[in-house]
Amino acid sequence: MEKEPIVEAMFQSSIYVELGDGRKALFWTDCWLQGQSLLDLAPCLCSAVGARIKGQRTVAQALSRDQWIGGISGALTKQILLDYLQVWDWTRHIQLLENQPDRICWKWMGTESSPPPPRTWLSSLATSD
Repeated sequence: MEKEPIVEAMFQSSIYVELGDGRKALFWTDCWLQGQSLLDLAPCLCSAVGARIKGQRTVAQALSRDQWIGGISGALTKQILLDYLQVWDWTRHIQLLENQPDRICWKWMGTESSPPPPRTWLSSLATSD
């Protein structure tokens, strides 16, 4: 089944991952690092990683013995190296939680600190032209 790019983009921008054991979240493409993806945080570095690796390597796999480095190929520009150093620093502080699965979260659901928008606001969106 082929994915619709616009639908996929909308879905991806609507979720984030709370890391647990890191076995569900994709290292390069999912929003697991403070609610953002490495595609957004280190776009030049991500461009040096093959599509198959980006679509398959989980956070747990990537962090194990720094295997994320092995997916980088091609010419290493200054910006790619700067992105690499940023990702290196960020990944030094990640601690996975054994036996606790990652949790996929919907950005548009409210929390105690950020309640959902009022129903009247939502209904006005649905009826506006």
